Amino acid sequence: MLRYTNQTLSNDTFEFSDSVSVYANQYLNIKSSSENITDVKVFDVLGKQFLAKTKLVKTKLV
Repeated sequence: MLRYTNQTLSNDTFEFSDSVSVYANQYLNIKSSSENITDVKVFDVLGKQFLAKTKLVKTKLV
């Protein structure tokens, strides 16, 4: 069953933080200034996963 509503998705408790930055040039760069990165999953706009890294203990991933 599909149900359509005339509302947008939202999250009232979302807190923005500068602790993680993600940018791309030739490579995807992910940097955390407050905690170690333990795993990363990246999805395209269609929801298809095209990158998965696990068992990491880093503050920067290129």
